[in-house]
Amino acid sequence: MKQFSLLLSLLFVVFTACQKTETEWTPTNSGSKAAITTPGSKGNIGPVPNRFTQKVLIESFTSANEGLSPVAHEKLNQFVLPTNSNVIGVNIHTNDAMVSSMYSSITDLYTLPHEVPGGMVNRSIEPVSGTYSYSPTDWDTPVASESQNFAGCGLAIRAGSLGNTANIDVQVGFTSLISTNLTVNVYLIEHDMSGTGIGFDQANAFDLDNRTSFFSLGDPIVGYKHNHVLRDVLTAPWGDAITSHVQTPGGSEAFNFTANITGYDPAKTHVVAFITEHTAGSSIGKVLNVQTAPLNSLKNWD
Repeated sequence: MKQFSLLLSLLFVVFTACQKTETEWTPTNSGSKAAITTPGSKGNIGPVPNRFTQKVLIESFTSANEGLSPVAHEKLNQFVLPTNSNVIGVNIHTNDAMVSSMYSSITDLYTLPHEVPGGMVNRSIEPVSGTYSYSPTDWDTPVASESQNFAGCGLAIRAGSLGNTANIDVQVGFTSLISTNLTVNVYLIEHDMSGTGIGFDQANAFDLDNRTSFFSLGDPIVGYKHNHVLRDVLTAPWGDAITSHVQTPGGSEAFNFTANITGYDPAKTHVVAFITEHTAGSSIGKVLNVQTAPLNSLKNWD
């Protein structure tokens, strides 16, 4: 009997030791799970693939205090929400409670007219005006055009959070030689942001227009849910430099960022990372590819 008890004790010790090798998890403020160790505990970023999907970034300029913005929000969702979409959207707010300093930075960098609503598509030049800003009603053409570009580079994201801190790994990878100056840009965005009063309630110029989905919703729309809201920029406004010698087939470079996410809902927070090409001596440039991932997830190369 003593030998049997001893055997059971040994089996219990072995079983317990095996259990301790598993990744431990703790709930975040939102109740979702995040790794105690590193954000990569949910998986690892794989080797650079032999091809990338071309994706398109729309940076939309908007404001809760601008009555024309709701239709621009609807237009952005038409591109972004389909499950097979390769379009990624960011709403950069100005003149409201969700204002981002990136609005001034980006409009100054690209010498943009301060027009709301408006926006950039892969930071490409609008052929008629010669600027980088498009009216939301004109987004279709550049989105279609940019989607046809060859993707010689791509990104992978591993993002986790613990308490009020997010830890984000972004890797850039290459399938082609790119000799121009490149930077990586990283945004944090949040969905379903809402509040009360001026700055959150959405001005609505379409309250009396029965041709729109915003008819008879009030002006302003109280309790409006703001999506794709830019919350933080983790790089310089023009991005952080990518080392030139990795910009060859199979090359890659890793970047790590931490962010204070106090007041965020981690379950509704996403990372948007993109690669920008710059001409020599210039802070402005075109987006070559973009990737997004929810917080507490891994988005591998694709």
